[in-house]
Amino acid sequence: MNKIVNELLEDWASFQYQSMSDEIVVLINQAQNDLHDGPQIGFEGEDESNYPGFDKACEQIRKELDPKFQDLWVDPIMGEILDQEPEPFYDEGNWNYPTGFVMIPSSQIKKILVGALAEYI
Repeated sequence: MNKIVNELLEDWASFQYQSMSDEIVVLINQAQNDLHDGPQIGFEGEDESNYPGFDKACEQIRKELDPKFQDLWVDPIMGEILDQEPEPFYDEGNWNYPTGFVMIPSSQIKKILVGALAEYI
C-alpha cells in the first residue's frame, strides 16, 4: 500500500477505535495483553474479574467487529474511504467506472484496528 492509503487508514482506524464502546476497548486491551504476555492474574487499573479469558474475549470482539468492519475501498486521490464497492455511473451517454480505488479486505481492516489479535478474531 502506498503512503497516502496508509495515512488515510490510520486516521480512519483512530476514529473507529474512539467510537467503540469502553467495554470493547477494555476487552481488546485485555486480550492483547493476554496474547503478548500470557494470562494475567490482574490487569493494572482494571477489574480482572471482568475478563472472560482469551477465547471468549476473542469471540466477543469478533461479534462486535465483524458486522461493522467489512472490506473498504480507498480513493487515495480524493482522500475518500467507502464501505462498499464504488458503483459505475452514467454520464453523457457513457457508463463510467470509478478507477484508482484500492480495496482493503476486512482481514486487513481488523489487523489495522487490533494488531496481532486480528489473527484470532
